[in-house]
Amino acid sequence: LGLCGIGGAIADMKASWYLKVNHKNPELGGESVKVKAGDDVLWALAPFPYPDELALSAPDRVRAGMPFTVRVFSYDDKGKKKPAAGARVTGGTAPTGKDGRTTVVLRKATRLVARHGKDIPSNREAVCVGGKCPRG
Repeated sequence: LGLCGIGGAIADMKASWYLKVNHKNPELGGESVKVKAGDDVLWALAPFPYPDELALSAPDRVRAGMPFTVRVFSYDDKGKKKPAAGARVTGGTAPTGKDGRTTVVLRKATRLVARHGKDIPSNREAVCVGGKCPRG
């Protein structure tokens, strides 16, 4: 079986739906994968060879205008985790360094995301500022 579309995004000759469970490619069709409670499941429309997946870690709450640190990791097809150097994060003052860290300054509640070249963008990490949290 092949997955054609999700939420209006359609696979074509340039990209197909890539499945990862707990940051690893199960190398099975989606209908054959057994998922358990607590598993991290990602479906991404991506070109082959599949790019790395980015994951962002940030504090839940920060103070407006005060710098804080976030960290970005990348996961390859086998689930190998390493710091993502050169990624850009919403509100980041510079790309991530070799350790995957960068400094972010926010004035309002935001959902952060990390991007790097053709890699699969990170999770959207909600960060509350001054007692207000992002909607939705």
